[in-house]
Amino acid sequence: MSQIDGDIKKAETGEQIVLPVKNDQEKQLELWECWDYEEDQLVVIANGEVVIRDDENPYLDVNNGHIFVDLPDMSLLWEFWATGHVEPVESTIMEIADLRNQRMDDVVLML
Repeated sequence: MSQIDGDIKKAETGEQIVLPVKNDQEKQLELWECWDYEEDQLVVIANGEVVIRDDENPYLDVNNGHIFVDLPDMSLLWEFWATGHVEPVESTIMEIADLRNQRMDDVVLML
Protein backbone atom coordinates (compact mmCIF):
# COMPACT_ATOMS: atom_id res chain seq x y z
CA MET A 1 0.00 0.00 0.00
CA SER A 2 2.90 2.37 0.53
CA GLN A 3 3.55 2.57 -3.21
CA ILE A 4 -0.01 3.70 -3.83
CA ASP A 5 0.19 6.34 -1.11
CA GLY A 6 3.36 7.83 -2.57
CA ASP A 7 6.11 6.23 -0.42
CA ILE A 8 8.53 3.56 -1.60
CA LYS A 9 11.50 1.92 0.14
CA LYS A 10 14.75 1.15 -1.62
CA ALA A 11 15.50 -2.54 -1.15
CA GLU A 12 19.26 -2.19 -0.74
CA THR A 13 19.45 0.80 1.64
CA GLY A 14 16.04 0.80 3.30
CA GLU A 15 15.64 4.57 2.90
CA GLN A 16 12.28 5.95 1.85
CA ILE A 17 11.71 8.03 -1.25
CA VAL A 18 8.52 10.07 -1.50
CA LEU A 19 6.91 9.71 -4.90
CA PRO A 20 4.10 11.93 -6.14
CA VAL A 21 0.66 10.65 -5.18
CA LYS A 22 -1.26 9.38 -8.19
CA ASN A 23 -4.90 10.23 -8.74
CA ASP A 24 -7.52 7.53 -9.39
CA GLN A 25 -7.28 7.88 -13.18
CA GLU A 26 -3.52 7.25 -13.14
CA LYS A 27 -3.91 4.15 -10.94
CA GLN A 28 -6.29 2.41 -13.34
CA LEU A 29 -5.15 -0.07 -15.94
CA GLU A 30 -7.33 -1.14 -18.86
CA LEU A 31 -6.61 -4.60 -20.26
CA TRP A 32 -7.87 -5.91 -23.60
CA GLU A 33 -7.66 -9.66 -24.09
CA CYS A 34 -8.07 -10.90 -27.66
CA TRP A 35 -8.43 -14.60 -28.45
CA ASP A 36 -7.62 -15.04 -32.15
CA TYR A 37 -9.01 -18.40 -33.24
CA GLU A 38 -7.78 -18.12 -36.82
CA GLU A 39 -4.13 -17.68 -35.82
CA ASP A 40 -4.42 -19.52 -32.45
CA GLN A 41 -2.98 -16.52 -30.62
CA LEU A 42 -3.67 -14.81 -27.29
CA VAL A 43 -2.92 -11.08 -27.30
CA VAL A 44 -3.20 -8.86 -24.20
CA ILE A 45 -2.97 -5.07 -24.61
CA ALA A 46 -2.63 -2.60 -21.70
CA ASN A 47 -4.20 0.87 -21.92
CA GLY A 48 -4.72 0.43 -25.66
CA GLU A 49 -1.00 0.94 -26.37
CA VAL A 50 1.33 -1.64 -24.84
CA VAL A 51 1.26 -5.29 -25.92
CA ILE A 52 1.79 -7.28 -22.72
CA ARG A 53 1.30 -10.75 -24.14
CA ASP A 54 1.43 -12.12 -27.68
CA ASP A 55 1.62 -15.88 -27.26
CA GLU A 56 0.23 -19.04 -28.73
CA ASN A 57 -3.16 -20.01 -27.30
CA PRO A 58 -2.34 -21.84 -24.02
CA TYR A 59 -5.49 -23.97 -24.35
CA LEU A 60 -4.75 -25.59 -27.72
CA ASP A 61 -4.60 -29.04 -26.10
CA VAL A 62 -7.93 -28.53 -24.30
CA ASN A 63 -11.18 -28.40 -26.28
CA ASN A 64 -9.34 -27.61 -29.55
CA GLY A 65 -8.25 -24.25 -28.18
CA HIS A 66 -11.77 -22.96 -27.52
CA ILE A 67 -11.99 -21.41 -24.08
CA PHE A 68 -15.78 -20.93 -24.07
CA VAL A 69 -17.91 -23.99 -23.37
CA ASP A 70 -21.63 -23.84 -24.16
CA LEU A 71 -23.90 -25.82 -21.81
CA PRO A 72 -27.44 -24.72 -22.72
CA ASP A 73 -30.57 -26.06 -21.02
CA MET A 74 -32.98 -25.05 -23.79
CA SER A 75 -30.96 -23.93 -26.80
CA LEU A 76 -32.27 -21.51 -29.42
CA LEU A 77 -31.35 -21.77 -33.08
CA TRP A 78 -28.79 -19.21 -34.25
CA GLU A 79 -28.47 -17.68 -30.76
CA PHE A 80 -25.43 -17.69 -28.48
CA TRP A 81 -27.52 -17.45 -25.30
CA ALA A 82 -29.99 -20.20 -24.45
CA THR A 83 -33.36 -19.83 -22.72
CA GLY A 84 -33.18 -19.87 -18.93
CA HIS A 85 -35.31 -21.78 -16.45
CA VAL A 86 -37.55 -18.85 -15.45
CA GLU A 87 -38.08 -17.29 -18.89
CA PRO A 88 -40.84 -19.71 -20.06
CA VAL A 89 -42.92 -19.12 -16.89
CA GLU A 90 -42.12 -15.42 -16.45
CA SER A 91 -45.59 -14.25 -17.55
CA THR A 92 -47.27 -16.65 -15.10
CA ILE A 93 -45.10 -15.35 -12.26
CA MET A 94 -46.06 -11.77 -13.16
CA GLU A 95 -49.77 -12.69 -13.17
CA ILE A 96 -49.48 -14.28 -9.72
CA ALA A 97 -47.67 -11.19 -8.42
CA ASP A 98 -50.37 -8.91 -9.87
CA LEU A 99 -53.14 -10.97 -8.25
CA ARG A 100 -51.36 -10.87 -4.90
CA ASN A 101 -50.88 -7.10 -5.16
CA GLN A 102 -54.56 -6.62 -6.01
CA ARG A 103 -55.55 -8.76 -3.02
CA MET A 104 -53.27 -6.79 -0.68
CA ASP A 105 -54.65 -3.48 -2.02
CA ASP A 106 -58.20 -4.76 -1.41
CA VAL A 107 -57.36 -5.73 2.18
CA VAL A 108 -55.75 -2.34 2.87
CA LEU A 109 -58.69 -0.41 1.39
CA MET A 110 -61.20 -2.44 3.44
CA LEU A 111 -59.52 -1.45 6.72
